[in-house]
Amino acid sequence: MKQPTKTYHKLLTDKKKRAEFFLTYDRLIARARDAGHYDAMIAHASSKKELMEHFALFD
Repeated sequence: MKQPTKTYHKLLTDKKKRAEFFLTYDRLIARARDAGHYDAMIAHASSKKELMEHFALFD
C-alpha cells in the first residue's frame, strides 16, 4: 500500500509539501466557485485560513 505523502507531520515540517497541499486546496476552492457552490467555497476558504494559521505557529 502506498503511503500518503501529505500527512499532518509532513505538512508541519516540510514547507514544500505544505505549499503543494495549499495549491491543491486553492484548486478545490476555485472549482467550487466556478461551479457556483459558494457555501462550499466559503467553508473551504475558512478551513484553509484556519490551517494556515495553525501551521504558522510551528514555523
